[in-house]
Amino acid sequence: MWQNYDVIIFVQQLRSEFFDSFFVAVSFFVDMPLLMLVIAALYWCVDKKYSVIITISYFVGSIINGLVKMAVQAPRPIDPRITILYGDSTRGTYSFPSGHSQYASSLATAISLKTYQSDIKHKWILYVISVFIALLGGFARIYLGVHFWEDVLVGLAMGVALMLILIWAVGKIKNEHWYIAFLVPLYIAMIFQPDHSLYGFVGILTGVVIGYFLENKHINMQHEKGLKTNILRVLCGYPLALGLYAVRYFIFAYTHVAIDYFIMLAAGAHLTLIAPFLFTKVKWLRENTQA
Repeated sequence: MWQNYDVIIFVQQLRSEFFDSFFVAVSFFVDMPLLMLVIAALYWCVDKKYSVIITISYFVGSIINGLVKMAVQAPRPIDPRITILYGDSTRGTYSFPSGHSQYASSLATAISLKTYQSDIKHKWILYVISVFIALLGGFARIYLGVHFWEDVLVGLAMGVALMLILIWAVGKIKNEHWYIAFLVPLYIAMIFQPDHSLYGFVGILTGVVIGYFLENKHINMQHEKGLKTNILRVLCGYPLALGLYAVRYFIFAYTHVAIDYFIMLAAGAHLTLIAPFLFTKVKWLRENTQA
C-alpha cells in the first residue's frame, strides 16, 4: 500500500486546463499566503497573543515535518502514468509526510480551536470552511502528482495533532519574551543550512514576534467590535503582505537567501507592527462601527 500510484492515477482522470490552474493556485495559497491571512485576521481583529502563538506553533511544526522527511527519505512520485504538475517547488525534496497538507490542517485546527473558544454565532460555518480548506489542500497535492495519498493523510493528521499540542505548550509560557527563544535554533539551522524556505520562515517569524513586542509597547492597537471595520482592516492590510510574498516567490525566487529573509521579515513586521500602526491613524479603520 505504501506509495500507491492508483489514487493519483484515479484523481488525475479529472485533469483539465482549468483544474490544473486551480489546484496549482490552491497549492500556492495553502502555504504562506494562508498563514499570513490567518495571522492578519486574528491579530488585527480577534486576539494578538493567540495569533503569535499559532505562528510559533506553525513553524515549530514545520521544522518537525522537515525532520520526519529527512528521517524517512521517501521519494516523490515518479511514474510515466502520472503527470507531475508544480514540480519545481518539490525538486530535491522528500515526499513523506506532506508539508502542505500539514500546514493546511494546522491552520484549520487553529481556526477551529479559536472558534470553539469564542461566543460567535453559527460556529459550524467556520468549522466547515476550516475542514474544507484542509481537505482541499491535501487533495491538491495528490492531483498535482507530487504526493501519495499516504503522505497527505499523515500530513493532515500531524497538522491537527502538532498544532493542538504546540498551542497548549506555547500558551503555557508566562513571560512572552521567551517567545524569542524559539528563534534561536532556527537561526542556528539557518546558518548551517542555506535553504531558501528556511530563511523565509525565520524572516517572517522574526518579524511577527519582534513586531508583536514593539506594537504592544508603543502602539497598542485596539480590537474593534464592528464587523465592517474588521473586514476593512483585512482588505486594506493583507494585500501588502501577500504582495511582498508574491515578489519574493515570483520575482526573486531562488535568487539569494538574504533576499528571502529580508522580504519575509518585512512581511512579518507588517502583520504585527506596521499595519496596526496604520489602523490607529486611519479613522475609518479604528472606529467601532456596527455592521
